[in-house]
Amino acid sequence: SALVGGFVTAKLGSGSDSMAYIFGSLVYNNLVPASRRLPESTMTASTVIVMATMSFVVVGVRMATDHVSREVILCWAAAAPVVAIGAPTGALVLGPSAEIALR
Repeated sequence: SALVGGFVTAKLGSGSDSMAYIFGSLVYNNLVPASRRLPESTMTASTVIVMATMSFVVVGVRMATDHVSREVILCWAAAAPVVAIGAPTGALVLGPSAEIALR
């Protein structure tokens, strides 16, 4: 699913993380016994890691192989601190105990 997700990411922008979540919830969790199923919070955290990895890889490849405009770099620089602070904060807020309350 990661390979297909990579191709979708190249065309749509956020395919690999979506494919990982879809695979986990619709395929993996239906094939394994109930005791080995992945909770939604684990799959969500995994998709965030996939998304971050793909973002860093694509930024690196684009900067190495193509010119990146100043506006794009400024937008990335404005968004990066929000993500770097917001993602860990969200993970702390949405712990296992809060997950039940927020449903």
